[in-house]
Amino acid sequence: MATPIDCDEDARKPPPLVPGVPAAARPAPGTTTKGERMPVHIPDEYLMCRDLMHAWDADTATVGRNKPRRRREVRQTLRCTRCHTVKTRIMTTTGELIRNSYAYPPGYQLTEGRLSPADRGFIRVRNWERSFTTEEVA
Repeated sequence: MATPIDCDEDARKPPPLVPGVPAAARPAPGTTTKGERMPVHIPDEYLMCRDLMHAWDADTATVGRNKPRRRREVRQTLRCTRCHTVKTRIMTTTGELIRNSYAYPPGYQLTEGRLSPADRGFIRVRNWERSFTTEEVA
């Protein structure tokens, strides 16, 4: 006796994420639109910052003296509201930027090198796909 086979494969496929685009046309997680393996892994909680840049919120600002250079400096810290990266800006009291430094959360920095334009495109697609909602069409 033959084993029954479910012939309705479309019923097992997830609904398309983008209305009008079949699920088969979307890249699988961790792959590019050409089916290539995504070269970098970026946790979902960091996608917005990688795509749109950080959303800085002022944290603190202090004025101090740089004794070796004999000048007053402003140290301003900013915190990203999404990924919690901390940016420290050192400026003169007239607003001239001297230097920036960053303290990233665990898992934010890449270990595979820099992002290529194709990587950035893939991040943008992953980011906007997450914002779509699926609706049942009657």
